[in-house]
Amino acid sequence: MRGLDAPPIPGLTERPDSVKSGPPLKGRVKICYRSDLYMQEQQKNVVMFQELLKSALLTLQTAKSDDTEYHRDRVEQLKAQADEMIIILQVNNIFSCCL
Repeated sequence: MRGLDAPPIPGLTERPDSVKSGPPLKGRVKICYRSDLYMQEQQKNVVMFQELLKSALLTLQTAKSDDTEYHRDRVEQLKAQADEMIIILQVNNIFSCCL
């Protein structure tokens, strides 16, 4: 058995570092941080699709008669996508408020 005056063994007989000796801790993060980012992304997507819908409507108004059917279908597709994204945004907003 070793005496009290024996040299220390690294990792076994040394006192552990205190918690304050490490790198500083980051500040607190909001609980809904990821959902907030998701909401921002959804809002950007909705705005983007609304802009696409506006440009498609302008193209439809200036289109020739033979191109009208194609542009009309494209407008309907973009409107359906924009409506779907708005519904997703509304549902996510409801769920994030309830958390």
